[in-house]
Amino acid sequence: AAVAAHRLRLGDVERAAADLDDPVAKALATSWFDADAAERLALEIPDDEEEVDPEALLAQPLPRAQLLVDRGGKTVADVAETTATPRRRSAASLRRRRDKLKQAHLKKLEDRGDDPTRPPDPERWLPKKLRSYNKRGRRAKQQHNKFSSGAQGIDASARDVAKFDVAARKAAAEAAPPPINGHPKNKRRAKR
Repeated sequence: AAVAAHRLRLGDVERAAADLDDPVAKALATSWFDADAAERLALEIPDDEEEVDPEALLAQPLPRAQLLVDRGGKTVADVAETTATPRRRSAASLRRRRDKLKQAHLKKLEDRGDDPTRPPDPERWLPKKLRSYNKRGRRAKQQHNKFSSGAQGIDASARDVAKFDVAARKAAAEAAPPPINGHPKNKRRAKR
């Protein structure tokens, strides 16, 4: 039936009709390509032998769709009746359950070799590279901050400003005592 349904979706009606077992579906599928054969198949469909009283049908309530919840055959209404009042657990039973779970957790820690009395790491929320005991990551962070602190191109140290102040350097050179000839800086200047 699944193969026939797939072939019907693809538009291959003739092959789908050959795969169908239900005489009604087979007659309907055959009617798309051969009206005479579909008529013959429709005549072969067995009639319902039950006699239906029309008055009894009118007296019956309208049928409602019932969704099956599980394989047990329970309907949504049946399940709603049984679960209408949720059972509340007492505080004592919740406490016992919590204690039981805690004991299981502590046993798991002991089996793993951890000390259950040791408090958890207070820095567990920080990334590992920023934790105090990770010196390598901290050093890299300090180096990064050393070179990337401050706004771009605005703040310069006093030493940097003095290095680029040509007038101040000239005045300092004139006020300084004359250099001694044996000084290495003077030798380098003489070679130039």
